Amino acid sequence: MMVYGIKNCSTVKKALTWFDSHQISYDFYDLKKDVLNVATLTAWFKKLPDHLTWDMLINKSGMT
Repeated sequence: MMVYGIKNCSTVKKALTWFDSHQISYDFYDLKKDVLNVATLTAWFKKLPDHLTWDMLINKSGMT
């Protein structure tokens, strides 16, 4: 399983801790360090329900 997130995000930390405690293997993709490719973003956007827009996926509550 691939987990996308920012390593120092408290929600991401909780999720990774949960995976670890349940011995669920995952690969972590740090969105702050690595650049997502256009193909991945395009695939995600195509799966959005009609009532959602791409800007609803962006976390605007973080400091950076």
